[in-house]
Formats: sequence, C-alpha cells, structure tokens
Amino acid sequence: MESLRLKTFWAALFLAIIILFSVDILIWNSAKPYFINEIKNETNDKLNLAKGILNYDELTKNNSKYLKSFVDKIKTLTGLRTTIIDKNGKILADSDIPLIKNSNLPNNLNLPEIQEALKKNNGLVIRKSKNYNIKLFYYSETLLQNGRIIGFIRVVLPNEFLNNKMRFLTYILVLSNLIILIFIMMWSHFYWKYIEKQFNNFKADINKINNQFTFNLLPTQKYSKFNELAGLINVILEKHRLQLLSKDKDKKQLDRLLNSLNEGVAAFDLSGKLIFNNSNFISILEIEQPTDQKQLIYDWIHFPPIIKDLNEFENNKKKINRRIKYYGNKFIEYNILPMKSFDNVTGFIITVVDVTHLQNLETMRTDFVANVSHEFKTPLTSIKGFAETLLAGNVKDTNTQKKFLEKIGNKTIQLENLVNDLLKLSKIEKREIHQIEKINPVPIINDIISEFQPQAADKGLTIEKQDQMTRKEVYINASKELLHNIISNLLVNAIYYSPNGGKIVFVFYIKENMIHLEIKDQGIGISQKDQNRIFERFYRIDNARSLFSQGSGLGLSIVKNTVEILNGKYGVESKLNKGSNFWIELPLVK
Repeated sequence: MESLRLKTFWAALFLAIIILFSVDILIWNSAKPYFINEIKNETNDKLNLAKGILNYDELTKNNSKYLKSFVDKIKTLTGLRTTIIDKNGKILADSDIPLIKNSNLPNNLNLPEIQEALKKNNGLVIRKSKNYNIKLFYYSETLLQNGRIIGFIRVVLPNEFLNNKMRFLTYILVLSNLIILIFIMMWSHFYWKYIEKQFNNFKADINKINNQFTFNLLPTQKYSKFNELAGLINVILEKHRLQLLSKDKDKKQLDRLLNSLNEGVAAFDLSGKLIFNNSNFISILEIEQPTDQKQLIYDWIHFPPIIKDLNEFENNKKKINRRIKYYGNKFIEYNILPMKSFDNVTGFIITVVDVTHLQNLETMRTDFVANVSHEFKTPLTSIKGFAETLLAGNVKDTNTQKKFLEKIGNKTIQLENLVNDLLKLSKIEKREIHQIEKINPVPIINDIISEFQPQAADKGLTIEKQDQMTRKEVYINASKELLHNIISNLLVNAIYYSPNGGKIVFVFYIKENMIHLEIKDQGIGISQKDQNRIFERFYRIDNARSLFSQGSGLGLSIVKNTVEILNGKYGVESKLNKGSNFWIELPLVK
C-alpha cells in the first residue's frame, strides 16, 4: 500500500505539473492576443483624438508643411512615431523623417498594416523594421472624407509594450504555480490517508462475505469509488444482465439501421430466398413487400436486367455494378455483392439507389456540350470558308475582300462574345463572383444607362429614363459587376431587337421592400411559348439570330442566374411584334 501511495503521489504530482504547464501555455497564448488587442484599442483611442484635430482639407491638398507639423505634434503628445500616407501609398509626412526627404520614400500601399486597414478600416501588424532591425508594432487607420478613403495615419509602437505585459504575466503564473503545487502536495497527503482507511474498511467487508455465493450483501461504502466498485461486484453476479439485448432487440436495431439508409438493401441466400430487406428497397424498385420471407427473388423481382445479372453472379460469384433505366423515367444503379462468412459465399446482397437526378444532370451536361459545339460550329465554318476563299486568291476585288474580312471579323466577335459569356455564366453558377456588399444601386444604374446611350444613338434609338424612386438613399446586397451584368444584357437585347428610330424606356422605382427595374422596348416581341424558355442557355427565338447574329444566347441565362444569386425575381411580358418588357426585382436592405 505504501508503494502504491508513493507511485500515486509522484504520478499525481507529475500530472499536476503537466496540467499546470498546459494551462500556462494556454493562458500565455490567450493573453498575448488579448494584450495585442488592448494595445490596439489604446492606440485607436489616441488616433481618434489625433484624427479629431487633423485638417482633412490640408491632407487632400498634400500640404507637406502642415502634415509634417501635425505628425510632429502627435509624436510629442503620444511619444509614437507617426506617419501620414496618401491613398496611393505615398508617405506625405513622417515624424522621424525630415520634410525634404519625403519624396524619396518607397510606396507603402502594399504593407500588411495598410492592406488590413483597407479591408477593416484599421490594421495592426507586428513585423521587423528594416531601419532598426527589431520587431515593432505598426498600427494604421484609414482617413475618410465623405465616406471615401483619402489616406492613412500610421503609428509605430515598440515591442516593449507587449514584453512588459508578458513578463508580468510570467511572474504571476510562476508564483501561482508554486502555490498550487504546494497545496496539491499537502492535499494529496491527507487525502491518501483517508483513502487508505476506506480501503481497509472495504477489504474487511469483502473478507466477511468471502465464502458466500452472492456479493449483493456488500454494504454501502463511504468512499464513492469503492461504493461504485461494490455495486459492480453485485451486478456481475446477476448473470442474466450480461445479456443486455436479446436476438429480437438485435434484429429491431438492425432493421432501424437499414431503414435509415438512403440505399435500398436486400440479402438473399444462395438459393435466392429473402433473408431481409429495408423499406427503401421496396420504394425504389416500386414493388410490394412479400408476405412470405422465404419467397424466392425470381418470384418477387421481375426486372429483366437484374434477373440476367443474377444468373451471371451465380456463375462467377463476382461483384456486379450497373446503372440502367428502370420503368418510366426512373434510373437506378444497383450492385450485386457476395455475402461471405469465413471466406465462404453464403448468399448475396443487392443494393439499389435511385440515380434519376444524377442521370438528369448528366443529360443536362451532354446537352450543354452539344449546344456549345453547335454554337461554335456555325461561326467557325463561316470563318473557315471565307478564309479559304481569300487564301485561294479567287477574290480579286478589294471591296469583296473587305466584305469577307468584315464577315470574318464579325464571326470572330461572335465567338469572342460566346466565350466571354460562357466564362461569365460559369463563374456565376459556381458563385465565383466579386464580394457582395451593401451598395446604392441608383448611381450605378444611371452610369450604365449613360454608357449605353451612344450605342443606342448609333441605331437611332433613344433611351428614356423614368426615375420614379421615392427616395435616393436605397441599398441592396450586390456588387457593381453583378448589377452591370443584369442591366447591360437586358439593354443590349433591347437595342439589337428594336427597330431603328424606336424608343427604349428604362423605369425603376420602389415596390414594397424591393427595387423594381423595367426595360421596355418596341422590338419584335416574344411569343407565349418562347417566354417559358427564353431564360434557358442558348435558347433563341426563330428570328433572333438574323437580327442579332453576334449574340451568344446566354445573356438572359446570365440575368436569371445573377438575379437568383441576389435573391431577386425576374420576368418578361411580351407580345409578338409589339415589344417586350423585361423586369427584375432586388430586395432592399437597411
């Protein structure tokens, strides 16, 4: 008992040291970010006071004398080196650099603290100074005027700020560890004396009933661990409790497990008699559960490919995997696997999965490849034909040569548009898009309309903007690029499918909690049949290709996918030869 006591003592002491050491490391690692954040907050408070006295107009004018005076004043007040940097990364003033040398300083835009400030409005980085060859804290904040970044203010803090805090923390940890270890040693000594007394009592109780068959007469022990042991000894004597689950419970548990699987599973012996099956096996194959569990598989399943593969399995006992069309439009994938017991095949297992959705996706992929191939083939054939004719020297007339070259150029533009739209659509569908943020769409919409005014004027069209917004300060979650994708594709269609001299009306207003945009044209219109498919990839109405040969057929699909990413709605209202009205709605945010 004495040997066990010593071993326990040293083991407890060693464990306590390991735990304390681990806790110290945890506290150390947790405290360092906390102290750094504390330094960051303190520096932020100082810079807020500094920014309060900064004349932003002088900053925008790059008034070097004023800025030099300002950073010198901040260093005098805070004792920290202070730097003013413009939005392009050029140092305008530094408290540690004479004014005359500022123009020779390197660009600071790519410094990590500046990059972090661009993302979060402030940045704190610990890095080695090139000038002093020591680690320093570099803290920077953006300088904003009318919500726009006009520059940065940066201060440099010595690493000693953090070192002092960490040294104090080390002192506290060492002192507390010594106190805890002394307490543990004292406590373990007295606690072991108590355990030793309880063990002797427990040993005496066991000796009293040593010759009895049952041990359930062991009395309750004062020490909880010995009391648990006494209870275990009593339970061991109840042999029937070792069998916690009967065969019936095992079967029910197995049934629940199998029925929770997405796959259908059924097992059969070598003669084809059913051993068990789950509910999904019945539902996927759309068959009835047999009333006789000994029913043969050939009397239960009548799908010819499965029967054929079963015959093949009987001959070679090898795994069979097949994906095949089932009845109706359903596709299934099934496996026939040998069921083994000690390397002997005792039967077989059939697993079946409904892969209709996967098959439909594969069909969509095949159709997409076919559509892309078709869209590429036509312009490539034209380019090849015109190029071969020109290379053969059969066209001597300069005007005809020019026309051929123009057609080659147009077809090349068509291919370029197709590739660009395919890449754009692929990025949108994969959500590889610019970061979505809170933006005001009204100025972006006005810019896009202005961008397309010259293109419309070349065709004699006018774009009439009807701004019916009840308030100008509205916001949506989007990006300028995504909004441009939507509106530009709709405007391009309106321009190309409208007759010369016509009018395009662009209307936008607030509708409940959405911003509603409409683009109305006086073009060829779309039949009701085509309206149901107009947003599909490559789908174009019959006379669209002749009017807009350079189109890719992907513009409206890009609109559809982009609007869905932004949680919006879209639609079209049109009649043949009476124009079209495409509309979208995007949710507003506060």
